[in-house]
Amino acid sequence: MKSLLIANRGEIAVRIARAGAELGGRTVAVYLKSAMPSTARWSTAITKTGRRPTWPPSSKSTR
Repeated sequence: MKSLLIANRGEIAVRIARAGAELGGRTVAVYLKSAMPSTARWSTAITKTGRRPTWPPSSKSTR
C-alpha cells in the first residue's frame, strides 16, 4: 500500500491516519471547505472538497 485516502472524520479518522503512518504509507485526509478536520495534523497530505454530498440524491439528478 502506497497511499491511503481517509474520508472519515473524528477519532476513527485519527486512528486510521496514525496506523497508516506507522505502516510507512502516505495518508491523505479529505475535508469540506467549511471545516478542516483534526485528521489534518496526522496526515501526510490534505485536500479539500467542494460541497457536502446529499443523500438521498435529489430528484433533479439525471439517471
